[in-house]
Amino acid sequence: MIFRNLCWVERDKVWIEIPIKTTNRTMFEFLLIQNKETEDAFKNMPHLKLFLSPDKVTELKHTSLTLFVEHSSITPEIFTSESLSLVQKLERAIVSIHVTDQYCYNNYEVCLKAQIAIDTSRGYQQVITDTMKLLMDLVKRISSQIEVPTVALKVVKAHRTK
Repeated sequence: MIFRNLCWVERDKVWIEIPIKTTNRTMFEFLLIQNKETEDAFKNMPHLKLFLSPDKVTELKHTSLTLFVEHSSITPEIFTSESLSLVQKLERAIVSIHVTDQYCYNNYEVCLKAQIAIDTSRGYQQVITDTMKLLMDLVKRISSQIEVPTVALKVVKAHRTK
């Protein structure tokens, strides 16, 4: 009930920011975003144009979401079939989920920032529960030692030296 009182209209947007501590020194960036929000995101964060390109993720094909990554071989390291199922389920709620090491939001080494639309007229408790489950799964996977394929490693390192 407290959360319902914090959301004002029928559909509020909530920002969730999670600093991530990782031993993985090879960082990468990704952005999962509503198609209609893409233009503004790329305008507000010009470095995205240099780093990211859309990945063709089968599970997202029939959704209004696009996943932008530095290299497509990183996608299966981060998104499990379970997390992709949650993404599909949360399609209308996810405005964006952005993981970056570019200090564009704050001074965290790595940060996950999510913008979630909460529709208080329809089962928002389940949306919040599923959103937190998805975000915690992403944080867990990102903070672990990820095996980045050599070809992707070259791309990621090249982006960081520009």
